[in-house]
Amino acid sequence: MLFRPDGHAGDLVVLVHREAPAFWPAASALGETRGHIFQTREFIAAWQASFGRQHRFSPLFIEARDGEGTPLLLLALVIERRGGVRTLSFLDQGHADYNAPLLLPAGQARLADFTLDFWRALLAALPPFDVARFDKMPEQLGDLVNPMFLIATGADAASCHGTQLGKSWPEVERTLQRPGKLKSKLKALGQLGPTRFLIADEAAERARLLERLIVQKQRRYEETHVPGFRENPQSLAFLRQATETFAASGNLLFCALLVGEEIVAVQWGLVQGPCYYALVTSFESGDYERFSCGRVLSYLLLRHLHEQGFLYCDQGVGDELYKLQNCDTTVPLARSVFARTARGHLYLAQRHFVAQLRASAVGERLRRLKWMLRRRVFAALGRRAEP
Repeated sequence: MLFRPDGHAGDLVVLVHREAPAFWPAASALGETRGHIFQTREFIAAWQASFGRQHRFSPLFIEARDGEGTPLLLLALVIERRGGVRTLSFLDQGHADYNAPLLLPAGQARLADFTLDFWRALLAALPPFDVARFDKMPEQLGDLVNPMFLIATGADAASCHGTQLGKSWPEVERTLQRPGKLKSKLKALGQLGPTRFLIADEAAERARLLERLIVQKQRRYEETHVPGFRENPQSLAFLRQATETFAASGNLLFCALLVGEEIVAVQWGLVQGPCYYALVTSFESGDYERFSCGRVLSYLLLRHLHEQGFLYCDQGVGDELYKLQNCDTTVPLARSVFARTARGHLYLAQRHFVAQLRASAVGERLRRLKWMLRRRVFAALGRRAEP
């Protein structure tokens, strides 16, 4: 069903749909389409079953066609209404590592011709919005330019990092910081009980790993004083639905490190062809903290991916030190933020002031205090049940 009248520019037509068109590619059927797994039908389904249940979100599924009606490009966006402000963004709510359109084969051949027309037609077809916030945009989709990158207003806060696997294992190991130390930690773990690298292929295994990942991840959120699953239940709903959806499509690689029967580290990731995306990692603390269980699991997984013929392990967005020390590839990301209305300009000015405050030492102390007080309130109200 069309959401808005089409936008036209040159011989390009942009259609805005309420639901993804039937031909929207699935993760296992991208074929020659250029793009990332974060824009596939499965990702959209997980979003709709979680964030999409909230009335403040209005998804927009963009389709660009040429004058003969041939589809060229697909793009999933959303308008969020909060505090009287309508914000246009990618349909991901922070859960994608790369944001871009899906370039269909016909669009790849005509990319240079229709890119500027696409932006004129898109703005003409979109419903009204106050602010646009596009983040985590890579410059390239394979060897082609990402059309979204052309509207970038600056670099994003962090880049993506990864490891090239199309070489010998000794060469891969040389890209890692002190792999011998990780092997020693694995050996030391073996003194506590038999260690095992597990890939969850069965539903019961996936359920067991998922519940442990949730507990471990929530603990880490609380330790670092950042919002977790309790504060963002839609994120937890997204993770649960994405586990089912991508497992059914064959694109989920869910693994863990076990000591005896105890799950000491978990990693949730997605597979797209010869590429693996590491997306959610959790690990035990306490007595296990000195063994760096999360790092050991990542090492075992990297070795498994190499043995299985994968060509790239994407460690995801974020400039954490361990990524900088253990990856040989960096993918810069861009963002674009702009206002379309007076309300949008005022909103961006307020956000800029808040961002400056948060970046200060006072802001950091206030942030930590806020989450500590909030969690104490939750505890007092008896809302400390596991998510």
